[in-house]
Amino acid sequence: MKTKLQFFYTNPTGSILNRFSKDLANADTNVPKYLIDSLQNGLSVLSIFILVGIVNPWMLLCSVFLIVLFYFIRIVYLSTSRELKRLEAISRSPVYSHLTESLHGLETIRVFEKNTQQKQTFERFIDNNTAVFYLYISIATTFRFWLSLFCSFYVTLVTASCFWGAKIYGGNLGLIITQATNLAEQINWGMIQWSEFENEMTSVERLIQYKNIEPEEDTAKDKTWPSLTSIEFKNVSLRYKEDIPPALDNLSFTIAPKEKVGIVGRTGAGKTSIISALFRLVKFEGTILVGGVNINDLSLDSVRSKISIIPQEPVLFSGTVRQNLDPFGRFTDGELWTVLGDLELKEFVTELPGGLEGAILERGANLSVGQRQLFCLARALLRRNDILVLDEATANLDYKTDSLVQGTLKNKLVDCTVVIIAHRLYTIMDCDKVLVMEAGRTSEFGHPFKLLQNEKGALHDLVSKLGPNMAKHLKEIAEKVT
Repeated sequence: MKTKLQFFYTNPTGSILNRFSKDLANADTNVPKYLIDSLQNGLSVLSIFILVGIVNPWMLLCSVFLIVLFYFIRIVYLSTSRELKRLEAISRSPVYSHLTESLHGLETIRVFEKNTQQKQTFERFIDNNTAVFYLYISIATTFRFWLSLFCSFYVTLVTASCFWGAKIYGGNLGLIITQATNLAEQINWGMIQWSEFENEMTSVERLIQYKNIEPEEDTAKDKTWPSLTSIEFKNVSLRYKEDIPPALDNLSFTIAPKEKVGIVGRTGAGKTSIISALFRLVKFEGTILVGGVNINDLSLDSVRSKISIIPQEPVLFSGTVRQNLDPFGRFTDGELWTVLGDLELKEFVTELPGGLEGAILERGANLSVGQRQLFCLARALLRRNDILVLDEATANLDYKTDSLVQGTLKNKLVDCTVVIIAHRLYTIMDCDKVLVMEAGRTSEFGHPFKLLQNEKGALHDLVSKLGPNMAKHLKEIAEKVT
């Protein structure tokens, strides 16, 4: 939960689910089971050793030879089975990933009629996993076959030894033969359980790898959050990997307190990377100041709790309306209903069975896209933070919901510093300033109307591509707020 966000970028969802489902189940059930079986079996073998050794010392020699032989067979078996078990776990991860992605993208798959293609891909992943598992079962069966074969040879040898040397009583002979058979079975079973225990320990090994993941560094002392809400980037550079170009390249700009700033640019220009740096999701070079305070001098909890964000993909959890709006129970019912009324959600929530205790399904499955986004905005309004970030939050909204969001930003967040990552250009034409990004750098930064006067400017170029009528309309919007 506290690891770097980069971990989730580089590790598929299936791999994470695999470890917290199958591997965790193995560690909780199979590992203790095989360990207890091995210990109990070892005590049984020891007691039989003592009993039969008193009656026939020759049997001890045969038994020691059998144990040594089984031990070396086990070494050969484990050198392969352990790696196959590890490979089987690795090949299981794509199955989880594909299944999860298919469920999340089910509507898109059906719209583009990719059912057959997805099924074939899933079957290929299943075949890969099954092939490895079949090999694992095959060598386990071979291992048990050879153990059983040597056990039969051992019982025959012990029985024959009873007729060598001195005479032996019939009762002792029966005891030796029955106990030899029992001992062979116990050693056989013990070797199998011990081997399975070591194989299942690969699950523990994989879980320990997650346990040893380094958490995010947060050595800063928790200074008081600044009263001013200016945001200043000074020569900020950000790179997600060493072998790829920087997402932000020596970026510098300043946002004054209570300003509403839109950030635009082509895909890959670095718009979202600005947000990643502001929330300290990724390491960066340079300095970011909030109210004149370096955010690296503030704790991660302060930075991320004092800045509200409305993401492009709204995040809702399985639970009640109240739990999704106020997960920490900080606000009264009156405050919740007021915010719901401001966002025209009051009627919807009232009609739910239970009102504020009404059920919200996982990912907000019982809500429309617009309603999910409004719930996220409601959370931001409740927290009353001085800085609000919208990461292309209106990209998937209909015109009515988009207008409601824009009206809320104007009327309810007057005293907030608002940063908008824009997909639709008309949503940022009434901003105080617009930052145009290109290849991780500032291409233009200023009032939108002034930027549009520059016919060779980057913003003018983006607006012109929308057509003459839309370009004219956007210029009129920008001119009204000069």
